[in-house]
Amino acid sequence: MSLILYATFVLVQTVRHRDYFLPATAGALPADAHAEPPSVSTTWTAFGLLLVALVAVVLLAKGLAPTLERAVVGAGLPLALVGVAIAALVLAPRAWRPIARQSVIGCRPASTSRSAPRWRRSA
Repeated sequence: MSLILYATFVLVQTVRHRDYFLPATAGALPADAHAEPPSVSTTWTAFGLLLVALVAVVLLAKGLAPTLERAVVGAGLPLALVGVAIAALVLAPRAWRPIARQSVIGCRPASTSRSAPRWRRSA
């Protein structure tokens, strides 16, 4: 079902409402506004690494599920909580990213002030 929903979204975005995502006029953007598309080898490498990462996440979740299941059953909670906990752990890096970005932005002025050029006074 998710795959059908995603395919519909992509189809609508790239075919039916393509003009929503294009500039108003042909000359509106400079020629170097978009990066060059990646090479075929780079694309296949990225796809392969994505599959490796996906398999690693699935295997780690499968390894963690029995432990979580024992804890949930021991606490007398519904087993559906195991799926929720696994999903929360898988999505945790994405959920923490905005928080980490805010902490980096918060300390940016201090780091840039150290690298700012010091102007000499003319004597």
